[in-house]
Amino acid sequence: MTEIPSLELPIRDPALQSNMTQPDLPPAFWLLTILTGAAAGVAAGLLMRLLRLVERVTYHANAGNFLADVVQSSGRRRIVALALAGLLTSVVLALLRWRKASTKPMVQAPAAAHDSPQNLAHALLSIVTVGMGAPLGREAALKEAAAFIAARFGSGFRLSAAQQQLLIACGAGAGMAAAYNVPFGGAIFAVEVLLGTISLQSVTAALLTSCIATATSWLLLPNVVAYNVPAFHLTVSIVVFSVLAAPVFGVASAAFVSAIAWASRRHPHGWFAWTAPIIVLTSVGVAATTFPELLGNGKDAIQNTFLSRDSLRTLSFLVLLRPIATVASLRSGAVGGLFTPTMSLGAILGALMGELWLRLPLPFPSVQFATMPTSIFSLIGSGAVLAAGTQAPLSALIFLLELTRHVDALTVPLVLSMAIATLCHGFFLRGTIYSVRE
Repeated sequence: MTEIPSLELPIRDPALQSNMTQPDLPPAFWLLTILTGAAAGVAAGLLMRLLRLVERVTYHANAGNFLADVVQSSGRRRIVALALAGLLTSVVLALLRWRKASTKPMVQAPAAAHDSPQNLAHALLSIVTVGMGAPLGREAALKEAAAFIAARFGSGFRLSAAQQQLLIACGAGAGMAAAYNVPFGGAIFAVEVLLGTISLQSVTAALLTSCIATATSWLLLPNVVAYNVPAFHLTVSIVVFSVLAAPVFGVASAAFVSAIAWASRRHPHGWFAWTAPIIVLTSVGVAATTFPELLGNGKDAIQNTFLSRDSLRTLSFLVLLRPIATVASLRSGAVGGLFTPTMSLGAILGALMGELWLRLPLPFPSVQFATMPTSIFSLIGSGAVLAAGTQAPLSALIFLLELTRHVDALTVPLVLSMAIATLCHGFFLRGTIYSVRE
């Protein structure tokens, strides 16, 4: 009698095998995910309130958004604000060095490293200086604060090192989810970027933490969409552009991450550690007298490209000046994130390339916009560069869908551009905006 062969497939990947056989997480862990989510939501809400307060005090904010407040302020105020941000950075980092504490963000560090008050110092310094106009992301403060909370919970309840690391990643993703109102994006970011592995338990924990954090943050923050985008109709022109422009987005991402790696390896020492933040941030303030879009994390600069408000000349300058300002600030020792600065690079580059694309004699119908022709290209560019820079196209796609809320029709060209850009980035460089800063 012929033996029927087994249909079971052997598991050849040890990591996959360990994920499938890992023990169930204890009830205490699930309780802590709920507590961490709630605490991360409150922390994110308070930090965002602090950010708004700093913006109002620094630029006499009353115009409704940061960039409009900067535009209506004088050039002298911009220079003084950035000089003070540099001075504050120098003093705080000097105090941390005096206490022999690390001056680098530690979201991806071992679990025990997060259980330190220096994380709170990083978070507060970052949120204050970004509110004053430093060209860095605000998400670093939110992730550090949430990671600190998760680390305290994990060590207090004596979780294992692996369980603590999972809780910290979930907390960091929840902090980002709460601040940007993107619960699914924050959860996938936690498992795809911070953990680097996806399992049923990790995804469940991350979703639970991020959703609770986002809902909790609504007690302190408005439940509104982050970016307004115009309605559009998908055309052949958009799909062709997304494919042809994707390698450029990938190369731009690799160049940006390489520059970040260079800046992160060469933090100033000695007397230069005191003067570098002041010199660099003051220089950014001087440049902002002509290009106010250089200040802050870049959220309003992205919004401008989504609404086609920038001229070709402005885009041509910003595509170079914004990443230079971000890299120079990191080189000086300034503390901040890179999520929105990376996204802004892609949005500006996409809008610039879209302006040029629309001037070509194309053999097929172009974008069907009445007054906002380059918006769609900036959307594609922002998603592609973010996906390539994080090497996490899934979380980048979900982030963009949640941040805008109604670009579902753009999914196909977005996925095409993200996939090609991610591959091109990986061909030139293996690092990401997060790994090169470890």
